[in-house]
Amino acid sequence: MVNRNFTLINGDIEDVHAAILSIFKKWNHTIIKDCQIPIKIPIEEEIPYETPIRYLILWHPTNADGVVLFGNQFDGFYSMTYLLNHDYNFELTRIAVDFDIENNEPEYGMFHSFHHFYADGRERLVRVMWDDRWDFYEKGEPMPFEQTERYTERLRRKRLTNDMVLDYAKALGWDLRDPAFWTSERDAWYISVKCY
Repeated sequence: MVNRNFTLINGDIEDVHAAILSIFKKWNHTIIKDCQIPIKIPIEEEIPYETPIRYLILWHPTNADGVVLFGNQFDGFYSMTYLLNHDYNFELTRIAVDFDIENNEPEYGMFHSFHHFYADGRERLVRVMWDDRWDFYEKGEPMPFEQTERYTERLRRKRLTNDMVLDYAKALGWDLRDPAFWTSERDAWYISVKCY
């Protein structure tokens, strides 16, 4: 079982693409590739903890309005997504979910997370993780669809499950369980950068 991070962005793909290129430019990262090709999401590829070449994929799911960001940075491009919200005012949701993938990727413990950034800068975060023990954390006001009664479960690991995160994403219009989420009616943007 491995975790994958996705950022679900309420915005036009061209605007999100332009903002990401601007952020990479500010960070003085060298853009190696920036092109549009048919969508292929490499969920099964190993994501190393540190890598000098980072890539990300942007696609507009067939079943949703908005853009999904996925890539090979272990934290799911947290700094990037923070700036997309803070500097460019995109409303977005970061999720961490499990995939049952057999590969050689090291395990770093279970991690389920739902982190919504409103366009005005407010945040809602709910997460559970293993870090020598189970830890549950939340901040911000609960959203109407949250299963808040689960947050008092005696076993912390049951307070936020993979299914709950997927339910929360679906409530916001992002149905990852639907195969159409993983397809697009247009080519996806692929960006690779050299960071060091």
